[in-house]
Amino acid sequence: SQYFVHIGDVVTRGQVIAALGNTGMSTGPHLHYEILVHAKPVDPLHYFIVDSFPSVRVAMNHRK
Repeated sequence: SQYFVHIGDVVTRGQVIAALGNTGMSTGPHLHYEILVHAKPVDPLHYFIVDSFPSVRVAMNHRK
């Protein structure tokens, strides 16, 4: 696993945020991420489809 952004960073569409990895109790390489708006999770699908959303501030929980 490798992270390219940190908590509080603003990210834009197309920006690489992390590399796949296999840490903790996972059974294979994957990337877990969340999009939070005002500290509440939102459906990330909207950020892949609609171009009118603002940049997203990153909030990550790094597990080892």
